[in-house]
Amino acid sequence: MRMPVLLLPFLAISVTADPLILPLNKFSSFGTSLPGADLYLASKDSNEYLKNIQITTGGSSITLDSLNGFNADSSPKRLRIIDTMTVSTTNNNTISSWLGGNLYVTTKAQADDPSFSVYVIKTEHNITMKSGKTTAVILNTKLEPFVYIDQPFKTSYVTGIQQSKDAVVNFKWGIPAYNWQSVDTNNTFFKNPMDLKNDTYTGLMFLMLINNENLSFQPKLKFSRFFDHIEPLQIGFEYWYIMANGSITMQIENKFITDQNYSTTAATTTGLIVNELLFYPHIVTFQPDYTRSGFAGFLVSAFPENELWFTMSYDSSYTTIDFNGTSSIEDRSWAPEQARMLTINSTNQVAGVFYCQYFSYAGDLLPMTSTSSPTTSMRGSTGMTTNTTIVSTTTVGTTTSGACFMSLWVLFVSVVYIIF
Repeated sequence: MRMPVLLLPFLAISVTADPLILPLNKFSSFGTSLPGADLYLASKDSNEYLKNIQITTGGSSITLDSLNGFNADSSPKRLRIIDTMTVSTTNNNTISSWLGGNLYVTTKAQADDPSFSVYVIKTEHNITMKSGKTTAVILNTKLEPFVYIDQPFKTSYVTGIQQSKDAVVNFKWGIPAYNWQSVDTNNTFFKNPMDLKNDTYTGLMFLMLINNENLSFQPKLKFSRFFDHIEPLQIGFEYWYIMANGSITMQIENKFITDQNYSTTAATTTGLIVNELLFYPHIVTFQPDYTRSGFAGFLVSAFPENELWFTMSYDSSYTTIDFNGTSSIEDRSWAPEQARMLTINSTNQVAGVFYCQYFSYAGDLLPMTSTSSPTTSMRGSTGMTTNTTIVSTTTVGTTTSGACFMSLWVLFVSVVYIIF
């Protein structure tokens, strides 16, 4: 019996059409495309089934198995779209539902741009982005074998990031829009350097006790810090992209290493926790250098389905951001201390989607001091009791939005110098 043929036409041409991700297991209306765009396949599906899917453009047809590979220079194979494009398959619905790959269609401008590149991650790949403004789209493939209950369906394991100090790098979820270079898409989940825009500190901050009064100099100026040490990043997305201004290299693998309990590998560092599927509590343990001043904190974008909270513990303080059903992008909290521990918890295993970039920075050596003061006890809004020598309660470097609640107790001992 002949299998039914499913045709998927692109019905219109639009100069402002967005690029497309077309899942092989969900044949529906896929929208529009442009002549001159490029088509890529990101799949670990068997060629036995890929050869039953046909792409037609410009009066010629190919089957998808011919795109399931790489060129001699390790770039993924691609198909230039001549005019409109149609997709047809002779796979039945059951086989189609098993497929895990995606088709990716760029715009013509992206296809013609030499600074725009696409990587299909099947094993291990070296990523090189040269000086100037560049964009790299990362297309993940199925992660095998299934070992951990919390592992994503697809993922990138990013290591060995080497970035020039004058470079600016942003990792973003999704795929680049047609006007990706001219608009702020507000979808960054990792950045270097770290740019804290709100209620930030620079220069020299004094906290001292004079006549039982706490005097503080706290200029609220823009603050940026480059991290030359970056932890391995587990990015459990089907696809994402990098926008860079300056040179950067890294290795990306089709690999998963559980990060429920993770210890950083340097005092000055930044890293990432991502969740898209089942949630399990996360703990990040830092390696602070207590002979130095510093700062630490986190940026988080969250789309929660149940209550979700992030707590950063310092030597003498803690910060908490609590999301209870309201989405937020780039909420941030930081304090002028090095971090000791980050914990992420939820009331439910279906916590929702979140992206959390954490950072801790060890600054200049602290001055030697032998001053001592009597112990003071203070109870915070969460009911936690903290003992320290000098207690200052203040709000430091925080932003809130929606129903997001944030509390911060900052506790300082004697005179603290922080020089950035």
